[in-house]
Amino acid sequence: MRKHIKTLTVLCALALTLAVPMTAYAHHGYGAGYGHHYGRNGHDCPGDSYCLYNDSCPNRTTISGAADTSTAQLLAKKKYKLSKKLYKRLGGWWTDVSSGGYDRKITRKKVKIYSRTTGKCIGTMKICGCKKVKGRYILKLKNSSGAKLCYQYDKKADVLENYYNGWKADPNYYSGSSSMFRGKWK
Repeated sequence: MRKHIKTLTVLCALALTLAVPMTAYAHHGYGAGYGHHYGRNGHDCPGDSYCLYNDSCPNRTTISGAADTSTAQLLAKKKYKLSKKLYKRLGGWWTDVSSGGYDRKITRKKVKIYSRTTGKCIGTMKICGCKKVKGRYILKLKNSSGAKLCYQYDKKADVLENYYNGWKADPNYYSGSSSMFRGKWK
């Protein structure tokens, strides 16, 4: 029995280092789909302190809360970075067509917005993804307040178009005369 507990302890430590929920290791397949789970000595778990299988069990123990970390939360923290191929195509300086616009610099992780009058960075947006749709690339962005927007890159025209309110290049959210061309405003 002690060997089984040691094995479970080793698996718990391994799961914590890999940030994997503990439930996959503790159950060993017993009682799957039947609405109950087994505790330390193979009995139903009415109050066993080693129960790690069922999230809804009031007796379930976790080690410093790490077992409750969901995979979705871990993936949400993952930082996106443009591939080298996409960066060669999209990276560098872009400028608004209108005279009252801004200059933008696209890096692999961020889009930095610069004032044309002062030349200083006035804001950044995080790149959250890029998707190819009908020969165009949709660059998914989040600004500092968490609002989603996107740039649509047209390969043929070599133009970026600015869209607001989401990550779809929807004509209802087109921002008007905010097409961008390569380079800085002169």
